[in-house]
This record gives sequence, structure tokens and C-alpha cells, in this order.
Amino acid sequence: MSKKEKGKAKVYYVIAIFILFGVCLVSVSFFGNKFLSANRAYISGESEWAKAQKDATISILQYVKTEDERFYDSYMRSLQVINGDRMSRLELAKEDPDLRRVKRGFIMGNNHPDDIDSMIWLVRNFGFLDRIQEALATWEEADLIIIEFTKLAEEIHNSIEKG
Repeated sequence: MSKKEKGKAKVYYVIAIFILFGVCLVSVSFFGNKFLSANRAYISGESEWAKAQKDATISILQYVKTEDERFYDSYMRSLQVINGDRMSRLELAKEDPDLRRVKRGFIMGNNHPDDIDSMIWLVRNFGFLDRIQEALATWEEADLIIIEFTKLAEEIHNSIEKG
């Protein structure tokens, strides 16, 4: 191989390395943005969940105070957001989740439809990470508290209906 050919080969190697670095950089940027977007979607969803929990609490307290059925209806509407998210969490915990059910739950949870696929992607691909497992465990604990709260609200509703 001549000196000129060796020089060309070196140039091609350098170009190939730069192309490889470029592809790697684009890939890392793409997945980094996707990961950040999915995290933002979950934070937004948590905000909707917390608002629904607060609204449910206020509504049931107003119902107890006034015995006005409209407040109980408002409580039930708020509970739909929480129950939708719970449905999605439980379905995603399965080995082979029904993604239509997951999406339906997230929609009930007032999550933006454009965010749902990235939310599913995050849990399915990174659910093994400690931080995500911690968040899911906290979500599960909160759901258990809401279930107890719901039982109490039903008892209150039954008592008020019976007079």
C-alpha cells in the first residue's frame, strides 16, 4: 500500500470515527430527551392525582357539613382520576399488561394523551431502577390510603342517606 493510500485510509478512519460519535451523540440525546419527557409526564400526572385527592377530601368534608349530594358527586368525580391512575399502575405491574387498559386509566387520570406512551415506555423499560421503584411503591402506599378513605366516605354516605 502506498503512502498516499495509507493517508486516505487514515482519513476514512477518522471520518468513520466522527460519524460513529455523531450517531452515538444523536442516540444519547434522543433517549435522554425521551426519558426526561416521560419523567415530566409522570410529574404532571402526580400533580393531577394530588389535585384530585385534595378535591376529593374537600368535597367529602363539604358533604358531611351540608349533606348536599352535589358534594358527594364531586367527590366521586375526583375519585375517578385517582382510580384511573391506580388501574394503570396495577396493569403496568403485570408481566404482560393490557396497554389499552393502561391508556384508558391514564386518560381517566387526566394525563395528556400525548404523554401516555412515554409514561408506559418509562415504567416498562426502566421500572427496575431504584428511583422508579421507590416512586411506584409510594404510589401504591398512597392508593392503599385512598382505598381506606373511600371506605370511610362510603360509610359516611350510607349514614347520611339513612338519616
